[in-house]
Amino acid sequence: MDIQIRQGDLTQISCDVLIVNLFEGVAIPGGATGAVNLALDGWLADQITEQQFKGKLNSILDVPTFGNIPAKRVLVVGLGKRETFGTEQIRQSTASAIKRAKELKARTVATLLHGAGIAGLPTVECAQAVTEGVLLGGYAFDKYKSAPADEPKTEIESVIIVEIDATKLSDVEAGVYKGQIIADAANLTRDLANEPPDLITPGELARIARDIADTHGLRCEIWDEQRLAEERMRCLLMVGRASSHPPRFIRLDYVPEGTPRKRVCLIGKGICYDSGGLSLKPAEFMKHMKTDMAGAAAVLCAVRAIARLKPDVAVTVLVPTCENMVSGLSYKVDDILRARNGKTIEIDNTDAEGRLILADALSLAAEESFDAVIDVATLTGGACLDRGDG
Repeated sequence: MDIQIRQGDLTQISCDVLIVNLFEGVAIPGGATGAVNLALDGWLADQITEQQFKGKLNSILDVPTFGNIPAKRVLVVGLGKRETFGTEQIRQSTASAIKRAKELKARTVATLLHGAGIAGLPTVECAQAVTEGVLLGGYAFDKYKSAPADEPKTEIESVIIVEIDATKLSDVEAGVYKGQIIADAANLTRDLANEPPDLITPGELARIARDIADTHGLRCEIWDEQRLAEERMRCLLMVGRASSHPPRFIRLDYVPEGTPRKRVCLIGKGICYDSGGLSLKPAEFMKHMKTDMAGAAAVLCAVRAIARLKPDVAVTVLVPTCENMVSGLSYKVDDILRARNGKTIEIDNTDAEGRLILADALSLAAEESFDAVIDVATLTGGACLDRGDG
């Protein structure tokens, strides 16, 4: 999707869909939305009243323009309450509007820079949030789907972010640049989690990690079974040994120029498929277990974005990755495993494999002087039950 920045009047932009906004509880729009309303001779305000549009966060009002402005349709997106408004609301509301524009089969979309005008938020932050909303809201994993012959696939080709003040264009450009990097990383994470498990194996995750390192100048280490044994990563080895795809341990290091202000470690759970092991999951709970590596995908894609943004913080990514499968080599209930730090763990359920492989990774992280360690993992059913979420 092509994101363009244009200085000009929102009411003069030719597009399939024009996105404007409205705070909750506001009946007569002001700012850029008010300018569009005036260009439509008050038709926008009339529709807000007639359709009882309240401006609740992410709600959408779809208004045809009947050719009175170059845009074919106007989408008014709700921003929610003014007192709780911030960049997260910009991101969400933009994504909601983009999803609706896709449903309308729009090819060209224009949007005002939500939040920078009437809300007075910094232009860079608003541009970043709008860009993230556009790219995240426009995401779809449909590479394995084919459109019906009588309904050709329609995608949004371009989104124009309109800024009336020429002095702010450089700030808009900076925000769009950062937003694209972050949204691209998030969407790549989604892609990896959505791919079928026969493609995203521990070895494939390791290959992806090495590609990221080679492309962006990161340090990279991949540990195979022999190295894992030498490094006392027995929990990872035992969980992964039942699979025909052997376990791997991935380390990526981003080191900034000069002395790092902080050292941060990101750890991602990389269970590429979780059958439950010998404590086999019921069939209905097998579905989507390919996504048990989403934590690993998240931290790998995060360091990819970090390498492009170049902060002054050193970042280390650790990913223990394997499959939790069933074979004659499966680890068993009543086994006692010894983690890297020497602690012993008695197994009472082989479907608690995530905490085992993370124990080895966290033990390794504890041996280094990180200022912060962030563990990213999919939530287990047991954790949901423990929290009372059912």
